[in-house]
Amino acid sequence: MCKLRLFVSHWQKVNLCLKKLQEQVDQVTLIDSESQETGDKLIVIPAYLAKGLEFDAVIAWNTSKNNFPGEKQRLLLYTICSRAMHRLFLLTKSDVSPLIAAVPHDLLDRK
Repeated sequence: MCKLRLFVSHWQKVNLCLKKLQEQVDQVTLIDSESQETGDKLIVIPAYLAKGLEFDAVIAWNTSKNNFPGEKQRLLLYTICSRAMHRLFLLTKSDVSPLIAAVPHDLLDRK
């Protein structure tokens, strides 16, 4: 089974995301410390806890220009994206971040 992790950029958005996921998925848990065991559940994790960790698949939650507008957020977005070993999903509810828009189209499968 592929271990799927969802990264949320800001702690205040974690609980909203977690609540929405728990309405749809049975096996969802929140990681709120570096030493917490994860198992095979869908994990919601704040991005600042992700440094140094790697996962089979990662979902980056709401990678819009509002959350990642420019250079100050580049390192945070890099940390999230580089945690994925095999699959990376970038989700957005509005216009995509200019940091992602700058990636050549042939490197992304945009849907």
